[in-house]
Amino acid sequence: MDDPAMMAIAAASGAGKTILLVPSMHDDLFDDAVTRDLLEKIRSMGYKVLVSPSEEGRRKQPSPSNIVRFAAAAINQNLPNRANVAVIYGATESPIDPVRVISNKSSGKTGMQISDYLERMGHDVTRISGAVEASGVEPDIIARTPQEMVDVVRDVMVESAPDVWIVAAAVLDFQPAHASTEKLSSSETPAPVALEPAPRLIESIRSSDPDARIISFKLESGIGVAELISRAKSHMGRCHSDAVVANLLENLDGSGPRAHLVTSDDVDEIYDLEHLCTSIESIVSGWME
Repeated sequence: MDDPAMMAIAAASGAGKTILLVPSMHDDLFDDAVTRDLLEKIRSMGYKVLVSPSEEGRRKQPSPSNIVRFAAAAINQNLPNRANVAVIYGATESPIDPVRVISNKSSGKTGMQISDYLERMGHDVTRISGAVEASGVEPDIIARTPQEMVDVVRDVMVESAPDVWIVAAAVLDFQPAHASTEKLSSSETPAPVALEPAPRLIESIRSSDPDARIISFKLESGIGVAELISRAKSHMGRCHSDAVVANLLENLDGSGPRAHLVTSDDVDEIYDLEHLCTSIESIVSGWME
C-alpha cells in the first residue's frame, strides 16, 4: 500500500465494501497472462470489473453512462425481489435472395432503455437484439431472423432460465417461403414473393417455459384507445402473456400517451418512456415477491 488509492481499496475491501474496478489499457497489456490472472483473482475476491470492448488497439475507459449503470447495478442488486430478465428488442428480417430481405421497422430504442433501467435497478439482464437503429449497450446475443430468435430463446432458457421475458422486438408475422439462392436480376420483372407464417416467438417462450412471466408489446395504428386496449387483451389471451404494452403508432412521437400497460386486472396510461421503464420494473419486482 504505497499510495492513497491502494490504501483506500485495501480499507474498503477489509470492511466488506463493494469495490468497482474499471481498468483501461492497451490490448498488449490487457492480453498479457499476468494481467488476466490478476483480474481473475480480483473477481474471485468479490470485486466488480467493467472492461470496455477493444477499440483501436486499446481498452478505453467506458462512457460515463456505462460506468454509472455498472455502479448502480452493483449497488441495487442487493435490493429484494431482483429477477433474471431477458429483454428482446429490435427488428427482424428474412431473406428474399442473398442481398435482399423483407423486414419491419423498429429502432430498438424502447427495449434498450428498458434493459438499461432494469440493469441499473439491480436485475440480471440478458439483452437479445435484432436489427437496431439506435446506439447503446452492446447486446449479449444478436438474432436477426425470427427463427434465430426462437433458437436463441431456447439456448438462453438452458443457460440462465430467465424469470421474466420482455418481448419488445418487432418480429415478422410472415416471411418469404422460398428464398432465392441467387441474386434476383434487377433488369427483370420480379416474380411474386410467396409468404408463409414466421415462427411465433412468444408462443415458443410460453411452450418452452410455462411458468415464465412474459411482457409483450402490441403496436396498432388508426384506431381508438378502447379498441387498442381490446386488441391488447385479445393478444394477451392468445399469446398467454402476463402483460401487454399497447402502442398507437401515431402516439410514439406525438402528443398522446406513450402507451397503455395492460394486465389482467388493470390498464395504466403511460406518459413517456421513462414512465414505461419504472412501471415495468415495478411489475417485475412485484412478480418476484
